[in-house]
Amino acid sequence: KVRTPGGVEGWVHVDDIGRTLDAQGQPLALKSPDFDSYTRRRWEFGFMAGDYDSTDTLAVYLGWHFTPNLSLELTASENYGDFSDGKMATLSIVHQMFPQWRYSPFVTIGGGVRQTNPRSTLVSTEDRTDNTANVGAGLRVYLTKRLLLRLQYKYYMVMTDRDDDEEVNEWTVGVSAFF
Repeated sequence: KVRTPGGVEGWVHVDDIGRTLDAQGQPLALKSPDFDSYTRRRWEFGFMAGDYDSTDTLAVYLGWHFTPNLSLELTASENYGDFSDGKMATLSIVHQMFPQWRYSPFVTIGGGVRQTNPRSTLVSTEDRTDNTANVGAGLRVYLTKRLLLRLQYKYYMVMTDRDDDEEVNEWTVGVSAFF
């Protein structure tokens, strides 16, 4: 928001902010986010939606880029199915092979915990909490300013107390902001 010498207040376009002068009449060093900001980002936050073993899934994640190629991601997700619902929290390390590319592939590996809540009315079933391990791959696409598109596949191994562990495929697409 800006104010003119005549006292009129209003909004200006982001491109006009670059022509702002300081009290001494010198241009301010203001920079709007661009592709270079994307390649130097430290934090990333996003929402994803998709398919977790033929159920709808929603996820939110926060990533910290500690090098241009490596980041840690904390993800919380929830899936909704006809026979059970579930919640999951995972911590993953992500390797982005070519962070300077607009279309940048990545691989991920991690682990976490999953809570499954069966929806059974005929048989008494208990909620389960199980450890998980995952590997995955995906593609980040720089869109504009501070936004990127994220496409991702993950393979989960859910380590249950039963005789067989569960193998689950997850496909998601999402939008993220970086800062």
